[in-house]
Amino acid sequence: MANLKGFWQFLNTDVQDIPWGELAEKGIESVSASRDLAEKWEEHKADLTQLEPYFKQVEPFFKVLNEPDAQMVISGLPFVSVGIGLLRLYLGLSQSKPTLDSSLIVVSQLAYLRSLEAVLATWEPAVATALNAVAFGSMLDKQLTRLATEILDSRELEKVTSCFRESNLAKRFHDVLLEELQQAGVDDAQSRRLTEHVTWGTYHYLHQAIIEAGETVEPLVDYYRIGGAPKHIRQGAIDDYVREVIEPLPQEQIFDEDSPRIAFKDVYVPLKVQPLTQSGEQNRNSAPRDIHGWAQGILENFGPKKVMFIQGDAGQGKSVFCRMFANWVRQNHSFPYIPLFVRLRNLRTINDNLTETLETCPDLQSVEFVGKEGWLTNKNTRFLIVLDGFDELLLQGRTSGLQEFLQQVSDFQKTSHHQCLVTGRPLALQGVDQRITQDKNLERVKLEPMDDDRRGQWLSNWQKIFGEEEVTKFREFLGACPTKVANNLAREPLLIYLLARLHREKKLTSKMFADAKKESQAKLRIYQESVNWVLEKQRQDVNESMSGLEEPEDLRFFLQEAALCVVQSGNETASLEMVKKRIHNGPVADVLKKSQEKTGFTEDKTLNNLLTTFYLQPGEEDKRGSVEFAHKSFGEYLFAERLMVAFEEWTAPGYRKNQGSIGVSGS
Repeated sequence: MANLKGFWQFLNTDVQDIPWGELAEKGIESVSASRDLAEKWEEHKADLTQLEPYFKQVEPFFKVLNEPDAQMVISGLPFVSVGIGLLRLYLGLSQSKPTLDSSLIVVSQLAYLRSLEAVLATWEPAVATALNAVAFGSMLDKQLTRLATEILDSRELEKVTSCFRESNLAKRFHDVLLEELQQAGVDDAQSRRLTEHVTWGTYHYLHQAIIEAGETVEPLVDYYRIGGAPKHIRQGAIDDYVREVIEPLPQEQIFDEDSPRIAFKDVYVPLKVQPLTQSGEQNRNSAPRDIHGWAQGILENFGPKKVMFIQGDAGQGKSVFCRMFANWVRQNHSFPYIPLFVRLRNLRTINDNLTETLETCPDLQSVEFVGKEGWLTNKNTRFLIVLDGFDELLLQGRTSGLQEFLQQVSDFQKTSHHQCLVTGRPLALQGVDQRITQDKNLERVKLEPMDDDRRGQWLSNWQKIFGEEEVTKFREFLGACPTKVANNLAREPLLIYLLARLHREKKLTSKMFADAKKESQAKLRIYQESVNWVLEKQRQDVNESMSGLEEPEDLRFFLQEAALCVVQSGNETASLEMVKKRIHNGPVADVLKKSQEKTGFTEDKTLNNLLTTFYLQPGEEDKRGSVEFAHKSFGEYLFAERLMVAFEEWTAPGYRKNQGSIGVSGS
C-alpha cells in the first residue's frame, strides 16, 4: 500500500506548481522554451505529453481534491483520464513498480470519484449544495485509512473487477461517502440512495480507468488482456442502445403531427394511479398517487422486487408513460438501472423462459449485448425491463400464451436482480387473472383519468404549441360540450388530444352548441368525428395487421354489432357467447370470415382480435366472459349507427324478414 499512499501524497507536492494553464494555452514545447521548468519535469516531458488533452482540467482536478465548494463548478470533469495521466507521471518520477492491489485501488478510487460527479450532476441540487463542505481529497484519505488493515487477497481483487459493488473495497468507499453525506446534513434515505447510485456507476468507469492506464500500470495489463476488453465492449454496446433507442423515445412524433411537429414530450402529463390488490380490486387503504412517484419508489426500494403491473384501457397513456419513464430512468437512474423497452405486439415466440423469449424478440434481436452469455445474470448490470402491451399478445392470436408469458415474467422477477414493468388492458386478463395473482408477486395499479390540475397542465402544454387564442377557444369548446364529453372523455390523454386536434382542424367548434336544442346533434357529431378518426387513422395499422380488415368500415360494422349486443343485454355488458352467436347468424358473418381468412387465426382468436381492436374492456361485474365499451358513450353511438342502418333496411323496398335482422338469432 506504500506506493498507493505515495501517489496521493504526490498530488499535494509541487506538481501543482506546473503551469498547467500555460501548457494548455501554448503547448509544452513553447512553455519549455520560454521559461525555466524544473529539471525533473523536463525529463518526464513524455509523461506530460500524455496529459496534453486534459491540461485545462488538471488545475480544477486539484481544486476538487483539496478545496470544499470546488465540486460545484466542475461538472463533467474527466476524473479518470486526468487521474490516470497523473498516475503515469508519478510512476515515472518515483521509479516505483505498482502492485496489483495498489493499482486496482487507485483506479477504483478514480472511477468512484467520476461516478460521484456523474450522479451529483443529475441529483437534487440541495444534496450537491450540502456537499460543499466536503473536499474529495479528505474523503479519499479516509478511504485509504479504512483500507490500511484490509488484506486484499486474489479472491477479493477478482471481486473488485468482476462485481465491484459486492467487494469489500466498495463497502469501505460506501461507508465513507455515507458518513460524509450524513455529516453534511443529507437525510438517511437520500444518502443511501445516492451511495447506491455511485457504487453501481463505479463499475461503469472502472474498466475505462483500466484501459486508459494501459501498459504504464503493468499489473493491470494482464487483467485487461484476459477479460477486461470484452467487458468494456459490452458496456459500450449498452451505452449505444440507451443512446440510440431509449433517448429518442420521448421525441417520437404523435401520429402525423408535423406542422408543427408535436412529440410525446411536448404534451405529456404524468397521470395518477390507483393501487390495486393482487386480484385487481381497488386497494381502499391506498389513495391515488403520481405514477412517476409510485414507479420511482419501487425502483428505490431496497427490499425484494415485485413485478410493476400497470393496467389501463385504450388511450389512457400506458405506452406513452413507458416511453417517458424509460428515458427518465436513463437520465436519473442510469447506473442502478438500464432501461430496456419491448413492445409486446412485436413478440413472435414465447420460449421456455423469459430470458429466451426476450432474446428472440424483434425489438432486442439486433441489440449487440442481448443474448451474450450471462447478459441477464451479470450482477454489474441491472435492467428495468419495460414490457408494454401484454394485451397485444392476444391481438397476435396467443390467447393461451398470455398466461404462460405472464408466468414467465413472475418467475423471472422472483429470482432476478432486475425489475420488470408490464402494461396492458384488463380485458386481456379474462381467464388468466386468477392464475397470475396466485404468486402474490405484483405491484398492481390502474391509471386514473386526468384531474383538473393535470388537465390544466395538458392545456398549458397545448398552448405552448398553438398559442393562447386556440387554447382559449378550446376551453370554451369544452365548456359547451355535453357533460359526458367534458368530464369523462376529455380527461384521458388520447381523447383530449383527439378533441383538441378536431377542434383545431375546425371539425369541432363551440358554435355547434350555440342552440341548446341542437346539443344532441352536436354530441353525435363529436362521436362521429372521433370514431372516424380512431378507425381511419389511429387504429388503421393495427386493424390491418391484427384483424385482417383493410377497410375501416368493415371494423366499424363489426363493432356496431358488438354495441348492439351490449345494449340488448340490458346491463351495459354483453357475454362473449352472445356476441359470438350474433356474429354467426347476423349480417357481419362475412366480416368474421374475411378476417379469419386474412389472418389464418382460429375463429375464437379472430373474434378476440376484432373485439380488442377498439375501446372494449371486461365487464366489471363478470370478468370471466363479458365485455363492455370502455367509454359507454362510444358503444351507445355505435349502437345508434346500427339502429339507423336497420331502420333504413326495414323501410327499403323488397325488405324481407330476417334479412339483416337486428334481433338476436333465436330470440
